[in-house]
Amino acid sequence: AGLHIWGCDNGHNEVSLDGVPLYGVQHLLGFFSVFNAAHFESMTFAPSASMTSTANRLGGMLRMDTPASAPTHITGELSVGPFSSQGTLRLPIGRHTGLLLSVREAYMNLLYGHWLKTDESQLHYAFGDYNLTLLHQASDRDHLTLNLYGGHDQASYDASRHQSETAAKWGNLMASATHRHQFAGGAALQQTLYATHYANRLSFDQEELHFSLPSQITDMGYRAQLETGRWQWGLDASAQRVCPQSPELEGPYHAGYTAEPVQHIQQLSLRADYRLPLSDTWTLRPSIKGVLLADDLHRLHLLPAPTLSVEWSPSRAGTLLLYLAREVQPLFQTGLTSAGLPVEFWLAAGRHQQTQTAWHASLTHEWVVGGGRWGLSTSAYVKVLQHQIEYGGSLLDFISDHYELGQSLLHGRGYNTGFTLMLTRRTGRVTGWICYAFTRSRRRFTEAAYTGYYPSNHERPHELNAVATWRAGKRWSFGATLAYTSGTPFTAVEHIYLISHKLMVEQGRHNDCRLKPYGRLDLSANYDLQH
Repeated sequence: AGLHIWGCDNGHNEVSLDGVPLYGVQHLLGFFSVFNAAHFESMTFAPSASMTSTANRLGGMLRMDTPASAPTHITGELSVGPFSSQGTLRLPIGRHTGLLLSVREAYMNLLYGHWLKTDESQLHYAFGDYNLTLLHQASDRDHLTLNLYGGHDQASYDASRHQSETAAKWGNLMASATHRHQFAGGAALQQTLYATHYANRLSFDQEELHFSLPSQITDMGYRAQLETGRWQWGLDASAQRVCPQSPELEGPYHAGYTAEPVQHIQQLSLRADYRLPLSDTWTLRPSIKGVLLADDLHRLHLLPAPTLSVEWSPSRAGTLLLYLAREVQPLFQTGLTSAGLPVEFWLAAGRHQQTQTAWHASLTHEWVVGGGRWGLSTSAYVKVLQHQIEYGGSLLDFISDHYELGQSLLHGRGYNTGFTLMLTRRTGRVTGWICYAFTRSRRRFTEAAYTGYYPSNHERPHELNAVATWRAGKRWSFGATLAYTSGTPFTAVEHIYLISHKLMVEQGRHNDCRLKPYGRLDLSANYDLQH
């Protein structure tokens, strides 16, 4: 989508639907969003942790928001594409109640199955998304929103020549209920109950051999936010049940693996934000936040996470923002790849690592010129991280009779630093932006075999994103998205050999190699039947 996150680590980001977290949100390795755009009213994006979120994350935020009011008449949208189609129906079911329904399904196997072959082996891939939202205005001051979401991905590779099949499945389920009350004095209270679940499984079948890598995470919680003038109060109570990657193998060649224990953690977060205008041009925004964590070893931790924002807004020089924060995150994402593929899994703080923390500082300058038509934004940041985890193993490790997850994890610390430059066209027939980002993301591990700093699994030093929309007349509009990034690092295998019928693998320096740069150009054309 052309959105750059400071630091580039997928597992540090909060992706949510009306503030309810979703995990593993992607289709076709990220080429398709999991969100039906027509179902939502707005999107909130922050390239780094935001004071407006109660989530305990170190990275950026992407939140999709449903409409605040019910539809007054029946409307709908239908989008037909070469790989998938989606439709949205907005239906009033009373004076103060409305229903939104969105469905998307892919048909790549049906239309392109003949071309999805490699060496006479068949590739299958399908995905789908389903959104259901009920909006009810109980009174002038009370609004109720019920959300249901389900998404699935299924990919398989049928190598009939070798009598084997490789498959991957992943998907989300989410349910939430949100009530917002507006008090007579102007204060507002919003409360949300939610449950969200994500699971994935990579499997391989060949004759009598069956191998799979399942994992899942379930998150249940309650959130409340109270806005009273210059104050904003937040509470977040949640419990996570995490099943880390636990290999399973059935067949005559292996005795089996020891199942990885299920992890249970609980989090209670309290925060208070205050907006303090110091003058016409200076604004101070301090925030006090504390997290009470019960990890999977039943130990209690009190984790402070304060933030401070200083804003200077002179009339002609734009806006200058200094942001300082200490951030905490009890959840980790890791796995065999560094591209956010479905074989990655979640871990909880406790048995494998302490809660990860970060000290963050950033300086951003935004300048709007040309009567609001153009915007120029520059940012520089540094983030120092503690208690980091990266996966140091490979698929070949599962051949070993003594595979243990803990032996494949690397523990350490690191830092993210970089800057961004972004030019935006805000009004007119042509709108969009172009953004260049430079990033360094390095890690240092405590294991004896690893000395010095290494590129993190998600480091992309150079990233260029451009997005443009051209409205040509009343009915036609055209769009383009360009993304070009440096390739991500990986660890190359140097030697493979057999000793006493056991496969031995020698790997090179950690993340010393890098994939080729990645580039993509998406083009679209839209025609409005009604205007």
